Amino acid sequence: MQSSAELEAKKRIFVENKGKVQSTANNLKRAIDELEKVKENNKEAYQIDGDGVAKNFIKDLYEKETKLHSNLVNNIIPNIVAKIEDLDASITEARIAESLANEE
Repeated sequence: MQSSAELEAKKRIFVENKGKVQSTANNLKRAIDELEKVKENNKEAYQIDGDGVAKNFIKDLYEKETKLHSNLVNNIIPNIVAKIEDLDASITEARIAESLANEE
């Protein structure tokens, strides 16, 4: 069993990473919101003819960013939170074991 200090260090890393992932998700959401505005403005401004790469660039970028944001918010962040909760339980168990070992 790892010591409570080792587990707390591991938890700090997960907490820090959760903050970074949350920040990334927030920035991505702002980018998605801006792309929505661009999509709406483009509908009213002009239409690109043909099947060139430019025609679907904004749509494709929007879809990729939306999927990435959804994955961050619905999968990655909850998994990090679950890992932090597991570490909290392990830290408590380690502290109990360390306390009992010190009493002997």
